Amino acid sequence: MLADGCHWFLSGASDARGFSLSIEEDERPRVPEAFPHTWSGRLIEGTAANLYETEDTWTVELPGYGHATINYAEKQASIIARPGGFDAFMYTPLSAIVEATLSTQGQRVLHAACLGVPNTPGSILLCAPSGFGKTTTSLALAHGGFIFMADDTSAVLKDDGHWKVWGIPNRIKVHRRTAELLPWIGDLPDNWNAEDEQGVHIDDLRHAFQVRKHPPRPVHAVVMLGERTDDSHQINPVSRAEALLQIAQDNVSNSPTGVKPWSQSQFSVYADLVRSNPVLQLRVGSDLTTLAPMLEQALARLSGTDEGQ
Repeated sequence: MLADGCHWFLSGASDARGFSLSIEEDERPRVPEAFPHTWSGRLIEGTAANLYETEDTWTVELPGYGHATINYAEKQASIIARPGGFDAFMYTPLSAIVEATLSTQGQRVLHAACLGVPNTPGSILLCAPSGFGKTTTSLALAHGGFIFMADDTSAVLKDDGHWKVWGIPNRIKVHRRTAELLPWIGDLPDNWNAEDEQGVHIDDLRHAFQVRKHPPRPVHAVVMLGERTDDSHQINPVSRAEALLQIAQDNVSNSPTGVKPWSQSQFSVYADLVRSNPVLQLRVGSDLTTLAPMLEQALARLSGTDEGQ
């Protein structure tokens, strides 16, 4: 499952192990009784789950399937699943494990799209909760000349005092409405799920924009995606405190027992990211064909490279 989404990043075996993951099958997987239960509900993909947390560990139980545990202090994780039940761990549990793995290299995952700015080495982070239009906006920008890196999940790192970002590839969740707004996507099969979405492989969009692996690029701006407008596109500065609050609400977990050290370190990273870069709010208008040139001009003015500056 990792190879399908991350084939660009596969490499040969290495003796160095910064993080380890063990996978086991068990007919009756059980969460140890000593683990404190902190939450029950449904994950973003709709699967029922129970969460157990200590200062150093995070365990998500999927009733009927098994459980996944991350031990942040020991840099290791495990998935114990019923035979044939491993596919249930493909989204939130596995994403959390990938995030913990990257953290051992000084990187943090952010629920955000990222795109390269045309004719520059820089990039933007496009932040918004699920269902707010990141995919539609990202695809419209890519079709207009921006460099598509990811529409939902990005990894940020600080290199020599400067923030960089790269996109974690995955199947693009295209909503039926997105396909209607962006007809250049082409005809999609009738595989819509209950949320009117379906996964589209990035390779299937090569006809619309350049698709290839991109190395980490410097962050030029953090762009908060606001509510759509029926008028022309709008982009304006936004309070860093407001942006950080929105990013934290979307990325940092908080349990009844308080914010754990792992989550505290996440918040510190996001706070430095927002403090170190320009922060803007983008409200997308009705004409998506004009979105890319408008944003490119706004970013050029931001850096002082626009001819009018």
